[in-house]
Amino acid sequence: MDKERRRSKRAVVSIAAKCREIERANYHDVRIKDMHPEGFCFRSDHRFAQGQKLMFGFDLPLHGMVYLTANVAWSKAIPRTGIYMAGVSFLIDDPVTREARSHIYNFFQGRNTQDFR
Repeated sequence: MDKERRRSKRAVVSIAAKCREIERANYHDVRIKDMHPEGFCFRSDHRFAQGQKLMFGFDLPLHGMVYLTANVAWSKAIPRTGIYMAGVSFLIDDPVTREARSHIYNFFQGRNTQDFR
């Protein structure tokens, strides 16, 4: 079993999102599966490389559209499915991502599922 590396708890979600590869300007439909203050995990039919920079847009429940930039921390195939899971870390030096993180923080506060430090 993989060792948990997150410093904070995550919330299980199922949110449809658009993902854009920054270097190639390719778009992909993805589904965010869990979220935490530093990043999230998603599934896709496209494999992303570790370190790859991606931009996401999605409708965060009770907060509206959110846009952010993140780096791929890990990616792995789900055997015999053609589906991939990937985890991303938010790029906090990006002003748009900083604003998105505040919405995500509020999302967690509203769900009362997160202990933020």
